[in-house]
Amino acid sequence: MRASLEICRAFLDNCLSLESEIGGAGLGPVRVPATIRSADPVPVPVMPLLVGWRRALGVAVLLLLAATASGCRVPPPFRAGDSRVLGATEVIHLTDAGLDFLAIIDTGAYRTSIHALDVRVQDPAPRMRDNIGRRVEFLVMNEAGRSRRITSTITDAEPVRTSHGTEWRYVVPLRLRWRDVEKEVQVNLRDRTPMAYKLLVGRDWIRGDFLVDVERNAVD
Repeated sequence: MRASLEICRAFLDNCLSLESEIGGAGLGPVRVPATIRSADPVPVPVMPLLVGWRRALGVAVLLLLAATASGCRVPPPFRAGDSRVLGATEVIHLTDAGLDFLAIIDTGAYRTSIHALDVRVQDPAPRMRDNIGRRVEFLVMNEAGRSRRITSTITDAEPVRTSHGTEWRYVVPLRLRWRDVEKEVQVNLRDRTPMAYKLLVGRDWIRGDFLVDVERNAVD
């Protein structure tokens, strides 16, 4: 639904831009811009706007009004330089530990993952899934070697396929902050010692609030 609204919004913007270019809605006959008044074929991106574009404009407006009336939160359009555009790497603050992590932003991964050591489950059961709901204590460490021991509650134990096979990981709720946006997300615990980035931020934290510019990095 959110993706459809973004498409409608982008199309609405395009229609409004075209309307101002070809004379305004309802104000006399449509005047085709000189830039496309030639014997050459009309550029493909322009064709959908010239054929029934007013009808499509009306549909886009109705969809946006219906979404607003139903209580669906319609995010504002993203513009160049928008503060909610993440880079390929960002400094993310782990509120639960008071630590900053140079994190990799991975749109190919659904689940966020953090470097966790010395994981201790209170009164552990033999099977990992039987420990769901139990308290767990673990050590988190960032790329600078700063660490904190925190306690949380296991909400899941999930199998994750890696290049070495399948491994099981505990999942706990943690709060991550970037600039003025803080969100709680379900994070899996993994020993990321050999990895450069001790925090991987997945789509579960990104979705609904951010776009990602893969050509930008935290150090840029």
